[in-house]
This record gives sequence, C-alpha cells and structure tokens, in this order.
Amino acid sequence: MRMILLICFGLISLSFAGTPFTVTEINELYVVVENDTKMVNKKTEILLKKMMLDKLKSLGVKTDTYAPESFILIIGQNEFGDMKFLNARLMIVSQVKRAKAKETSLGITYMMDDLFDTTEANIDMIESLEYMLSEFGDQFIEERDL
Repeated sequence: MRMILLICFGLISLSFAGTPFTVTEINELYVVVENDTKMVNKKTEILLKKMMLDKLKSLGVKTDTYAPESFILIIGQNEFGDMKFLNARLMIVSQVKRAKAKETSLGITYMMDDLFDTTEANIDMIESLEYMLSEFGDQFIEERDL
C-alpha cells in the first residue's frame, strides 16, 4: 500500500513539473539558430530566429547585445527508411560555477526537445518552435510569478 501511494505521489508531482530547469534569473540572452540539415531553408531559419527574438522581447528579456547566456535552437535530421525526422532542440547555455571547482564552465541551464516526422520540413519546424516557445514562455511567466 505504501508503495502504491509513493508511486501515485511521484506521478502526480511529475505531471506538474514543466522541466527540471529553472528560468528565474534570465534577463538577457544571445539568440542563435544552428541548422544542421538541408531540409530547413535559410528563409525559415531567419523566421525562426525572429520568432525567438519576439518571444523573448515579449517576456521582457533583452536580446539587442551579445550576452554571456545563449538561447539556441539546434535543428538536426534523422532518416529511417523512407521516413525523415527533424529534431529540434531549444536550450539555454550559460556560464556556470561548478560546486566542487572554482572555475566556471558552460552548462545547459534549459533544454527542450521535439522529434517529429516530416514531409513539410519548413512548416513543421515553425510549428515545433511555436510549441516549444509557448512552453518556455509559460514556464518563464509561472516562475516569475512565484
């Protein structure tokens, strides 16, 4: 019985967790789009970066100068038989101080992935980023309100 309660509690608490990352101290980000596939064209890359910049500006995050923290979208491609997949990874990379070391190093302080099969890569990539930015924005607002 005790085990069932622990499992239920764990599942309930996980259902409310957006990500294991926190975005509370983000005030300024440098935006990067890294396209490692030929499926997504340059015009869409530019649109994706604009979407990221617009979302951050709507949240009050500065993006107009180089910042030590980067908001990065990495687009990759996988194939399985005739099926083509895109992997979109949205992340924040920051300089962090390790607990046991005195020096700083780069660390991923936020990350969200979306893997999807596609026949219309440019349209599907835009929809994927809209979803990930919406999730990021919701978490950002929720953590700021706490």
